Amino acid sequence: MELGSSFGPKLKLTTRLREILAIYPAGVSVLRELLQNADDAGAATLALCLDKREFATDSLAFPGLAPFQGPALLAYNDAVFSDADFESIQRVGDSGKASLRTKTGRFGIGFCAVYHLTEVPSFVSRSKLVYFDPSLRSLPRVSAADPGTAIDMTDPGVADALSSHASQFAPYALPAGALAPGQADYDPLAGSNFDGTLFRLPLRTEDQAAVSELSKEAFTSDDILQLFDDFAHDAHNMLLFLKHVACVNLLVWEAGASAPSLLVSLTAATRSLPPELPLPRHPLTLLPPSASPRSLLNQVVGSTPTAWIEASAASTTVAYVLDVTVARSGSPDVTTSLLILQGLTGGQPLALATDETLIEFGFTFLPLVGLALPLHRGCLGRAFCTLPLPTHTGLAFHINGAFELSSNRRDIWHGLDLTGLGKTRADWNNALITEGIPPLLSLGLALVSRPGLSAHRLLPADLLPEPTSVHPP
Repeated sequence: MELGSSFGPKLKLTTRLREILAIYPAGVSVLRELLQNADDAGAATLALCLDKREFATDSLAFPGLAPFQGPALLAYNDAVFSDADFESIQRVGDSGKASLRTKTGRFGIGFCAVYHLTEVPSFVSRSKLVYFDPSLRSLPRVSAADPGTAIDMTDPGVADALSSHASQFAPYALPAGALAPGQADYDPLAGSNFDGTLFRLPLRTEDQAAVSELSKEAFTSDDILQLFDDFAHDAHNMLLFLKHVACVNLLVWEAGASAPSLLVSLTAATRSLPPELPLPRHPLTLLPPSASPRSLLNQVVGSTPTAWIEASAASTTVAYVLDVTVARSGSPDVTTSLLILQGLTGGQPLALATDETLIEFGFTFLPLVGLALPLHRGCLGRAFCTLPLPTHTGLAFHINGAFELSSNRRDIWHGLDLTGLGKTRADWNNALITEGIPPLLSLGLALVSRPGLSAHRLLPADLLPEPTSVHPP
């Protein structure tokens, strides 16, 4: 007789997701997560669309999904899932990208924020259409071990099943260019790959919220439009330090319409420094503008400490002008121009990033810092960790860094009363700010010190608070 039986802690998936949702507040943060994931995927374009259409339920492959054929948030980007992405998105709260600090949040805990909006998220990319059903209520043959279903839409063996359940797949059909320029036509019944990624998040209704194990909050079309407004309010800051995404569209697809209507378009265009702004002699030197300026830094940023050391010996600072244009339907376009500087820093940040003991503890620091200096108008300076944080610095420009953040990615680790690994995180952030930012600022001030640009307005006029302190907008 075998002695003993299996025993140990068990955690229900919906309980874990509910805990994550408690960390991530519902609201515009859901849209930011979708933007982060698109950028990490290498996408150039993201489209967020409120789809108000109601789809038929008469020929569903999965009758339990009938309640989710109504209004939804669509999130399209022009990158495709890799095999690693298909694996990563199945691991709740473990993106598999912790060791790749050039990734902002690829399918980690943050992606679970979509469950604020929906009970059953789904997506199509390449050949696969995937449904998630963490509550195990809507899909057949799901279990705690496998709470979802993936369909190979190109498998000849499922062609008849697809055509006989057309209602099931109608929400994923896209006319060419419907969500973004260059977006390919997609017919889910054609047995072809989708050259991009489309998430569909059916909005949680009042009836669904009443019995939900994830959230008791319902979302309506008006709620999504409010999220779009909140996102657009900060739109001019969203693209400043992203690696790839240069266009974000906000759209609405009215019931009965053949295509969606554009509400807001956000674009970022880079240009090299003009001849009248020659780079001065400086320890930080400009990489040659032979390639896209935003991509230059990516070429020298590796995923291992060894690559960082090698990169630090090379020229690792880029400087370029970024023109960010926000176009709203019925309103004049508004363009903001900023001088962007980004680079890898040495000193203590590099020492911490290459510390073998910290690496063994799972710390994979990236000594990356950046600045965004407005060229024609002032700004209320913000701290960024790729995307803007709710941290107002008191400066007249923005700072960016690969900061250590709290679990909800809203707050920067700081404090003099910390010990252990918490102190390590705070020390890292302080080192980025005190050793990484000043050389970049020196270079930036030299670049903008010319007639017509008042460099002095970029300097503080009063004593500043602690750089990691949080101030409300």
